[in-house]
Amino acid sequence: MMFSSRYEIEIPKVDVLTYLFRSSAIRNNGFIFLDAENPTDGLSKEQLEERVKRLAGGLRRTIGLQENDVVLAFAENSIWYPVIILAAICAGGVFTGANPLYTSMELTRHLRTSGAKCIFTDRQRLDTAVQAANTVGLPKTSIVIVDQSNETKPCGYHGIHDLLDVAFSWEVIHDAEVLADKTAVLNFSSGTTGNPKACMITHRNLVANSEQQLYLHDVACWRSPDSKRTIPRIHCGFLPLYHASKFLTPTFVLY
Repeated sequence: MMFSSRYEIEIPKVDVLTYLFRSSAIRNNGFIFLDAENPTDGLSKEQLEERVKRLAGGLRRTIGLQENDVVLAFAENSIWYPVIILAAICAGGVFTGANPLYTSMELTRHLRTSGAKCIFTDRQRLDTAVQAANTVGLPKTSIVIVDQSNETKPCGYHGIHDLLDVAFSWEVIHDAEVLADKTAVLNFSSGTTGNPKACMITHRNLVANSEQQLYLHDVACWRSPDSKRTIPRIHCGFLPLYHASKFLTPTFVLY
């Protein structure tokens, strides 16, 4: 016997970037992402979209990313992390995040499972990333360092600012079958029964999950005026952004 929820919502037939950046939400110049260590460093919705498009352009032109290629982030949380996630998708690729505490062997397994063509990492993890890249045969030019614009990079490596190229616009998709089949993110399982497995999360999955969470917010507002039961206007991003729940915070602050 099948049981259905008494609540029904309509899932928009649109790709996740169009959903986030072309929503009906009011657009303003205020920060939607803020660096906790440096409160003067933040991104408005317009600035985020610009960086996403320019980094996507760099991924296509400098890295040579092709449709459905996987981009891997092996770094701590930063103001750049959501940009990397969305830029990978904007460029027509797929994003996957790796635990920043991984050893070289663990990162090698993640690279092989995901088939990643590009690695974003920070200086603290560069040696580990290089070892893993060498093991799977990725060239030095496939590694991008998440650096400050005025920092000197190790010879032969791209810095993330080097990749800010001419803006690349994402493909707008409205076909329901394509949205349900096109992978946007590879989330890795916990590995309870063996090695972590890559879970293919589609555009449709992400938009549906966002709509479900936002609907729960609306229901909470309707049931109780208590703000503790609703989604807060300000989120503290304390979870590592490689985690499966990482996409919910960008959704709330953008939508």
